[in-house]
Amino acid sequence: MTIVAVHQPNFLPWSGFFAKYNLSDKFVIFDGIQPPNRGFLTRTRIGEKADKWLSCPVTLKHNINIIQNLYVVDLNKTLKKLSETIRHNYSVKKYPYAKRLFPLISFLNNPPEHVLTGKFSALSISAIYCLLHILEMDSSKLVVDSSITQEDPTSRLINITKNQGGNVYLSGSDGKKYIDSSKLPDDIFISYQDISLINYGGSILEIICRESDPSQYINEISRIQ
Repeated sequence: MTIVAVHQPNFLPWSGFFAKYNLSDKFVIFDGIQPPNRGFLTRTRIGEKADKWLSCPVTLKHNINIIQNLYVVDLNKTLKKLSETIRHNYSVKKYPYAKRLFPLISFLNNPPEHVLTGKFSALSISAIYCLLHILEMDSSKLVVDSSITQEDPTSRLINITKNQGGNVYLSGSDGKKYIDSSKLPDDIFISYQDISLINYGGSILEIICRESDPSQYINEISRIQ
């Protein structure tokens, strides 16, 4: 059994993202589709009660409305603001493990050359790699797919799963709203993630700074329905 999951390149994604990653054999970041009108693509929850938003402003360049054509507004100013906001909200005086975020803050202050292009997906994917390193999770199963497709969601997910040699597609709990199970071939199965154990409002930064062993916490919330 080879489990494949697919996700958009959310900015500093919530803990459920990393739980799904933990459950997968291959995890595909896909940015060749239209960005959602609402949701968490460009923002994440932070703060002690996860009641604050950390947002990355973006604008669309080129004519095709897909995630890979999103660019960060005023890149240098935005990166500085993001870094300062994280440092202010997660000080070592308030959080016992705040130093764990130093690599993320350093990344935002000194981004690699490919992030300096301003592409949102480049920034977000690089930040995900940084968080995987902080969480001591294997980054080798992360795959980036930038192919552009007009397929319906179910057909797209089936094809990505097959292309990665998978026979199980792991969906988020909301997948039941848009996946047409009648289209699944006999050699592809679908499972749904169980997010019932997630707390801290899902804020991955809270988990990193509060949990004595955030990797173990991710293991504990990694469940399939």
